[in-house]
Amino acid sequence: MAAILDYLILHHLPGLSFVNKKRMLAEMDFSVEKVLRHPSLLSCYQQWGFSSNKACRSWAETEWQRVKAAGMQLISIADSAYPQLLREIADPPLVLYAKGRLELLQHPLPLAVVGARKVSVYGQQVARYLGTELAAAGCCLVSGLALGVDGIIHEAALEVAAEPAATIGVLGCGLEQIYPRQHQRLFASMQQHGLIISEFALGAAPEKYHFPRRNRIISGLALGTVVVEAAQRSGALITARYAMEQGRSVFAAPQPILSPAGAGNNALLRQGATLVSQATDIMEEIMPQARADLQKPKKPIKRSRDMEPAFGSLADAKVFALVQQQSTADTEMLTRLSGLPAAEVVVALSQLQLQGMIQCGDDGRYSVCR
Repeated sequence: MAAILDYLILHHLPGLSFVNKKRMLAEMDFSVEKVLRHPSLLSCYQQWGFSSNKACRSWAETEWQRVKAAGMQLISIADSAYPQLLREIADPPLVLYAKGRLELLQHPLPLAVVGARKVSVYGQQVARYLGTELAAAGCCLVSGLALGVDGIIHEAALEVAAEPAATIGVLGCGLEQIYPRQHQRLFASMQQHGLIISEFALGAAPEKYHFPRRNRIISGLALGTVVVEAAQRSGALITARYAMEQGRSVFAAPQPILSPAGAGNNALLRQGATLVSQATDIMEEIMPQARADLQKPKKPIKRSRDMEPAFGSLADAKVFALVQQQSTADTEMLTRLSGLPAAEVVVALSQLQLQGMIQCGDDGRYSVCR
């Protein structure tokens, strides 16, 4: 418990940027305890309203007890449960408050999907379509639990019946607060079937300045960020900018040229974002990165010829059989031979790759793993 309390104090300590916290950790053998005892931090404790590190620790112990009593968890950046993609950004939170299915932080296909709170009818249709297709393709959908696009995306993930729901909501306030109030039922469902996280202390109000900081976590958790609909001055564009700075893919749905509600999307497309008209546009771009990330901790599974493949759907079995018959095949060939919709073929290929059953070469052709 001592380690998480130290990280909790350092995370919330005012008057010290993440860069300086990181520098001090490096100078002191990455001992958080040593950093917190450093005399130079006395002014930071006083700024927080405490006379010393010892007095501050009493607050941390109380916060920890409140977290446990609420059925929440605390994860420090040093924990194995902390998401690797988020750890790689320039200023990751040192601590995350979490409630729900913690294993979603290790999901192989996390994708941020964001957009306007005041969403148009067209934007609602795009959000439902992409949310449903991406959830069915096995993505973990990350968003901000706001009204409009965010809520539609979380609901789409929760409604996919074929698999357990995979969706993460990132708050701009304390984890125990339901904001906006209209999402009370969605919050309850997310806590049971998905995951809700925040970097803000319990009791922290949903202040306006919290949300831009929250957005870096949304993009930081994901392989890429999809903007469904955004005006020129929109929080969704902040998330997209963070994604670009973090070296992640950015996708945007095209918008009617006379629609102010979607002007931000068209601006992103002019800046080089990938145009999205269907889920396959996204899956084809993020799958190579997902495979690379999966191979970091362990080598891909090598299947012997005697191993019986386990398929998640009839489409998976059909596509695998065709790849086996053809030796190598691309997406176009498999779509033609299978008679399946292109989106189903891409989903099947994604699932088969994640299971280590097939592999994709540099030429975009698939073959069976031997």
